[in-house]
Amino acid sequence: MDLERRRKIADSLPLPGRRGARVAGVPEYTRLVREQGDRSAFFVVLSAAMLLGAAPVSLASVGAGTVLFFVGAIGVAGCVGTLVRWRRRYRAVRVTGWREATATIGHVWPRSRGPAVAVKFADGSRIDLRTADGGWTVRALSELPDLPALVGGHGSAMVLLVLPRPPWWTRPRVLAAKAETHRWTPEP
Repeated sequence: MDLERRRKIADSLPLPGRRGARVAGVPEYTRLVREQGDRSAFFVVLSAAMLLGAAPVSLASVGAGTVLFFVGAIGVAGCVGTLVRWRRRYRAVRVTGWREATATIGHVWPRSRGPAVAVKFADGSRIDLRTADGGWTVRALSELPDLPALVGGHGSAMVLLVLPRPPWWTRPRVLAAKAETHRWTPEP
């Protein structure tokens, strides 16, 4: 994506002073963060339905019903936690807006806290993030340095949005992230 197009996208995205400002034809990336939270809400409902489905089984067999109930309760708790975290990230991005940057995702190690992401903003400042997941998307992106990205949010409620890069992928990738360091400017 050429620099002029990235600037046009970055200029059209909401900033703290001008919420909702955008140019016609440019997608509103904050919507993607909202959709991620809506997916979590779907799984909360699905887990609750599983709990209700365990009731007839518990009448037939107390042991099987108890196991299904506890599995369902763990599922509901996990999904509610994910839903709350994505809603918090969504609100943080709406407050701070998006900032244009390039991101380099570190190697994904098994059993790690998630890969480290070195982010360099357009003004030269930097921040180190830690992604919340180490899924296949993160593993695939860890092979490519200096990915064009947008960063939004603050503290533990940050979102890294990796912009489309045809021909490899045509949709932006939304990654949950947490700030490992404060934003800093390297000395010349």
